[in-house]
Amino acid sequence: MGDSNKFWITDDDKYWVQERFRWLLSAYGYPYKSYKSVVFIKEFFPETFSRKLDVDSLITDLCNLYKISKQQISVELTEDIRDSPDTPYEIHGKIIESHLFVDKSCNEFLYKINLSKSLLKHPGQLLINLEIIFIKITLTESKIEYEDLSDADEFVYLVGIFVGHGVILYQNLLNAAVIADTFFWRRTWKYVSDIPVPVMAYALALYYNLKEEDTPDWMKYLSVDFQKQYEGAIKFIKKDSNPFFDKAELEARQLLQQAYSKSDQYDFDGAIEDYQKILFLTKDDILRSSAYNNIGYDYLRKKEYIKSIPFFQKALEIRPSFGYANDNLGFAFIMGGDLESGKFYLNAAMKTEDNDAGYSYRNFALYHQKRKEYKQAEEYFQKAFNNIVIPIDLLEYFYAQFLLEIGENEKGREYLQKGVEKKEPEAIKLMEHLNQKKQNEI
Repeated sequence: MGDSNKFWITDDDKYWVQERFRWLLSAYGYPYKSYKSVVFIKEFFPETFSRKLDVDSLITDLCNLYKISKQQISVELTEDIRDSPDTPYEIHGKIIESHLFVDKSCNEFLYKINLSKSLLKHPGQLLINLEIIFIKITLTESKIEYEDLSDADEFVYLVGIFVGHGVILYQNLLNAAVIADTFFWRRTWKYVSDIPVPVMAYALALYYNLKEEDTPDWMKYLSVDFQKQYEGAIKFIKKDSNPFFDKAELEARQLLQQAYSKSDQYDFDGAIEDYQKILFLTKDDILRSSAYNNIGYDYLRKKEYIKSIPFFQKALEIRPSFGYANDNLGFAFIMGGDLESGKFYLNAAMKTEDNDAGYSYRNFALYHQKRKEYKQAEEYFQKAFNNIVIPIDLLEYFYAQFLLEIGENEKGREYLQKGVEKKEPEAIKLMEHLNQKKQNEI
């Protein structure tokens, strides 16, 4: 890199990064201090490190990291003159080494990735191409239009920072190698990214400064030159200031992680207290709506259904298309006895495409159970079990109650035991009640 060890960025590049950050912060929210940055190690790429670095293993790991179903992905390798070992050639202009085709004809988008076969000889370049492809897939899944932006290629790198993959992109901005050397000619290979090293260093430094991480652990994975660029960017920001740093927002996100932990331990009162503190700290509408939704949800877990309703309504005032809040409001109405209002909000949740289908089906099952429509209730419970992406709170517990209600006691106890194994207090309490009842009958 020569004298490029000394960090320097133009005003135009600095303002471009800041302008894009302003939009990205509105879309993704202020970063969480606890979130780990993805680096190319076994912790994040277990499949790749367990065998070899190839397309399939990288695709497997990236699908897991980006939470994309591998069934949505297909890959095709294409050959060109670079795959002819004995042919000298000269290339002018930008080389297109990968391309993404999107099939939107199905409910679940399908993605076809075209890769140049020559990438197999350059693992770092293969990785960065696939990372960029997956960032584009993430944008597509989130229905964020980016293709028509004049700076779309550079913008993708900044998105990569916000989704936790900026370090890998930064590591692989420059690559070079000698790939053939004969008596008559020499073939060399060099890659330079769409975004200059100082600009990416500044963007990374700006982002991690928001989390007060000026010397993050991942720096040890960088080359010496790239470390110096990042350190120079941090010094520049400290002198120039970070226009986006907000101590209150950072504290709000730390409280959110703390509240999640309390909810996981069934300390619902403690979690509610933290969420209420968040509402005083943050101006972020996404976080505010999430805090209101989570307060309502913890009241649901306390079986204070009517008390939960205003919190879901406040969440929806801020974010009308918030699928989880619609779903939870529907659940609250159903459990509170207003079945038709409950059904209305469950349908609204399904339309948002921002809901968890498993939870929605569980709630529809409860709606039909309350109406004594047992056949439909059974169908929706089975749909819920078939749509488990992450564990669904109280699914086994409610299904056990349903089975007990229709007289399938043995099967009901089996499912209740599953709720007990999940350590759900509702399931534990019901199981204790049933055991005590059985004991009294003896």
